[in-house]
Amino acid sequence: MMNFKPPQAMIGSHSWPVLGLGFRPFYILAALWAVVAIPLWLGMLYGQVNLPSALPGYLWHAHEMIFGFAVAVIMGFLLTAVRNWTGLATPTGWPLAGLAMLWLIGRLVNLGAPLSVAAIVDLLFLPTGALMLARPLGASQQRRNYFVPVLLLALALMDAWFYREVALGESVQRPLMAALGLIITLVTVIAGRVIPMFTRNMAKSTQQYRWPWLENLIVPLTLLTFAGMIFWPQAWMTMVLASLAAVLHGLRAWGWDPRASKSYPMLWILHIAYAWIVVGFAGAALSALGYLSIVVVTHLFALGAMASMMMGMMTRTALGHTGRPLVAHYPETLMYALMPVALLMRIAASIIHPWSQVTPLWLIGSGGAWTLAFCIYLWRYGPWLLSRRVDGMPG
Repeated sequence: MMNFKPPQAMIGSHSWPVLGLGFRPFYILAALWAVVAIPLWLGMLYGQVNLPSALPGYLWHAHEMIFGFAVAVIMGFLLTAVRNWTGLATPTGWPLAGLAMLWLIGRLVNLGAPLSVAAIVDLLFLPTGALMLARPLGASQQRRNYFVPVLLLALALMDAWFYREVALGESVQRPLMAALGLIITLVTVIAGRVIPMFTRNMAKSTQQYRWPWLENLIVPLTLLTFAGMIFWPQAWMTMVLASLAAVLHGLRAWGWDPRASKSYPMLWILHIAYAWIVVGFAGAALSALGYLSIVVVTHLFALGAMASMMMGMMTRTALGHTGRPLVAHYPETLMYALMPVALLMRIAASIIHPWSQVTPLWLIGSGGAWTLAFCIYLWRYGPWLLSRRVDGMPG
């Protein structure tokens, strides 16, 4: 899916290689924001940083991880993938620069502008990106992928819902969980397309199983379970749905032969990321029974499944689309290993010592592991993303 190489005329020639294809600026921006946002959040949490943001610190943190970091990775991936899926050009050059600038301004206004101004500016990004992606998808008539602009518009609606709840002084848990549910659904779709294929191609796996009934059911079940988590978080129906989702996601993941990935870091990070979806739904079932905090469940999905999958895809697509071998060396392996460390320390802060004096150590340790992972990404991949492909191809 990610190996299509279009002719030079399709992409164009740019004096700045960073504007040659969508993954380049957005992966850099996402990694930079990952490095900046978590230390800022910890500084706000412990009174060392005082920003004039209209959002309280904990709301700013939750919003920026989803509508800042995650949305940037998603946009970079989709701008690249849609070109491969359709064989048609997606924005490059100045249109791409304008879209990236729109994302960046959205982050800046949320640091200090009034809430109404921040909302208006921030809400421009996702619909603009959806329109840019709808054009090649519509021209190619690939109905299978029409969900892409629809999903981006749905995320924009969740962002608008978030700002509305903040303005009214209401809880933002529902819009944030809804946005996270949409992203996990996207991960479910993309993972089903790429993880089995990557495992077959790289690990030469021949022990894979896929069930059509399961593939047809998994996305509706994922959406329905998140609906239960949003509107009926402690209902028996939500517990049943979450338990069923955990079992079926687990069956699906096992069918992809994860054991074959053990010698290939670039594979096992994807399998582990998907496994966190299974754990997340199991945690949601426990949460519906009152045995687990929703904060833990949220981080299982957001830091475990979402961010780990994004780290895996940010390395893989960056290597492939800069003309480099798809091989994970020590820096990649260290980045991948730091992601579960960050997650487990964050969960420990909520479960093991929720009110203890050592809780800040767990949180700072989690934030440090996260920040180090993305610092390594910037150090290793930043120069490649800013440079032309080593094989002379466009993109």
